[in-house]
Amino acid sequence: AAVRGVLDRIGEHPKTFILDFADVPLVDSTAAKSLEGFVHQLEGAGTKVYFTAARPNVRRALLSAGLRSPRVHYAPSIQDVVDAAQGS
Repeated sequence: AAVRGVLDRIGEHPKTFILDFADVPLVDSTAAKSLEGFVHQLEGAGTKVYFTAARPNVRRALLSAGLRSPRVHYAPSIQDVVDAAQGS
């Protein structure tokens, strides 16, 4: 909900959105469903979404909520996404 509130305040949707899960030990089904709605909103705006550093149990919960490629791209770290974007 906090992430969605920030995006609503920004108004214009970014071309790329990276959500870092490095400090997230678990995601329950309610949180995963909330994130699915958030990703749906970003998809409508043409934003490419990346989830980084998701632990295996977190990733399983996200995948179960339908947060999989091509809707969401998973990467080990934010730097990996930046490097890929820069062609490194």
